[in-house]
Amino acid sequence: MARHGDDDEPFVRPFGLTGGRTVPSRSDLDLTTQVMVAAGADQQARAGHRHLLAMSPEMQTIMDLAPRPIAIAELAARMALPLTTVQILVSDLVDDGRLTISPGLQAADSHGQTRLDFLQRVRDGLINA
Repeated sequence: MARHGDDDEPFVRPFGLTGGRTVPSRSDLDLTTQVMVAAGADQQARAGHRHLLAMSPEMQTIMDLAPRPIAIAELAARMALPLTTVQILVSDLVDDGRLTISPGLQAADSHGQTRLDFLQRVRDGLINA
């Protein structure tokens, strides 16, 4: 995606990448959700399997960054896109069978209490950054 101010490519606003959508179709995608290219996705493409979704360059970048599990927050940071935009694109790719997801470490338990292990991982990540 072209960044604002780049002269090589036109700037595309995030809502243009999502077709104007502001909410992902899935409610199970948060900052720590891990995404990964679905097993057999590239074999299906080579065999001529037609996915319902036409891939944008941003979607292809997500696929390129996710041969191994990667958090949605990490994708957003590497792509320099807003988190919600990446969640919408990931949601489309999951719905189309190109990505799989697994839950990440949740920040709070079912009662809304912040989990100590989550806070410790955040602290450790900040220290190691």
